[in-house]
Amino acid sequence: MFLGFIGYYLSSFMDFLGLQYITAGLERLILFLTPSFVLLATALLFRRRSPRAVGIAAAGVRGHRAGVCP
Repeated sequence: MFLGFIGYYLSSFMDFLGLQYITAGLERLILFLTPSFVLLATALLFRRRSPRAVGIAAAGVRGHRAGVCP
């Protein structure tokens, strides 16, 4: 639990620190696209295919956040 608290604190601190260098919109875009970047990196670097359900779920979440899906 302590490690989770420290991780959350550091994440928030780095989030606010990053706002000194980039705009809030770009920072949010990077933050919300990170899971997609990890999925792509896993597929490309380790030559591992993710299950189809993971791809569909990721596409659905991205579409919902972009306002494409209601």
